[in-house]
Amino acid sequence: PTPVPLPDSVQLEGLKITPQKYNNCGPANLAIVLNYYGHETHQLDIGQALKPNYDDRNVSPGELVDYVAGTTELAARAFYGMEIEKLKALLAAGFPVIVEKGLQLDATHGWMGHYLTLYGYDKQEEVFFGLDTFLGPWDNTGRSFEYAALDELWAQFNRVAIVVYRDEQTEKLVEVLGPESVDERIMWQAAAELAQKALAEEADDAFAWFDLGASLYHLAVIDGNDDLYEQSAAAFDRAREIGLPWRTLWYQFEPYLAYIGAGRFDEVLALTEAVMTTSGGRNIEETYLYRGHALLASGDPGAAERAYERALRLNPGLDAAREALLALSEMAADDLN
Repeated sequence: PTPVPLPDSVQLEGLKITPQKYNNCGPANLAIVLNYYGHETHQLDIGQALKPNYDDRNVSPGELVDYVAGTTELAARAFYGMEIEKLKALLAAGFPVIVEKGLQLDATHGWMGHYLTLYGYDKQEEVFFGLDTFLGPWDNTGRSFEYAALDELWAQFNRVAIVVYRDEQTEKLVEVLGPESVDERIMWQAAAELAQKALAEEADDAFAWFDLGASLYHLAVIDGNDDLYEQSAAAFDRAREIGLPWRTLWYQFEPYLAYIGAGRFDEVLALTEAVMTTSGGRNIEETYLYRGHALLASGDPGAAERAYERALRLNPGLDAAREALLALSEMAADDLN
């Protein structure tokens, strides 16, 4: 079928900005979109549910999606390996989009991750319009972001787009995004190909290597392919050799999982130990969860148990840590028997 041409300009009405609280851009942006759909909520309510530890620096896209599914009548999905044209198509179809991207304020603050809600675009000016809960402005006039500049920062988080929608909008979402909206393997394959395309243009793009590693890891899980774990780990090796911002593992955790899948447990222990030396890293529950997995795989269940317990103290809602502790308890009981 012939694609329907997109409008030259789109600006969704009814989204209202809210200044984010400390390290609360994820909950703040989700609150903006939920309120747009008529589900009245406050960023602090979402933050308390997802990051009960005030010093937690990260809420992942998956956590935001799970919150929508668990507490509202709405649905949500996180799509990776997206492209500029797909963002415009979503906005033209009436869907506001939350993207996660890099943010570099100045040399003092350094690089960090940040969420942004897009509500429109202009083809002639080649800009998106978005609400920035950190930088403002606070009168809902929004900020403009050039396509290329946004894409560069967006690629630092594997071009993830979070879409909240009503059940009756599911068919429209599939129509806009195509098969990757219903098939995760297609989505991750497309994300891997997008990273490979970026590397063909710039072989020393550390973020493109990181995106490739993350995409290959998810394909390894879907396909049960041990070779893909090795390829994923090798891509992360290359990203680290080129150089990544020191906060990277505050936000994205696929390197831990790829190294565990490749049997490189010492690598995970070294990385988590380094992250734990930072005030932000030691307050991120996933640091301890994946450290626990590596410790258990290395044959130290006692240390793994302490790591899982630490993860749960930071976030009592981390089901993966609770399940890991239960599995350890069952293993101990089997040993006694």
